[in-house]
Amino acid sequence: MIAPERFTIKAQKALQRAQKMVGEYNQQQMEPEHLLASLLEDREGLVASVMKKLGIPLDEIDRQMSSAFV
Repeated sequence: MIAPERFTIKAQKALQRAQKMVGEYNQQQMEPEHLLASLLEDREGLVASVMKKLGIPLDEIDRQMSSAFV
């Protein structure tokens, strides 16, 4: 595994947000869904931009992700 300090600043922040979500929802480990939700929080970021171009409704994804964590 790549050491997190070798990631870009944006990637490090996304991982930190995902870890924060894990704690907020009292879960045991980070899952891909946590990282996706974290990446989608940055509406100007690459992941959100690609999804917008594909016509994927980000608000709907947000709702689905929130319900998955409960």
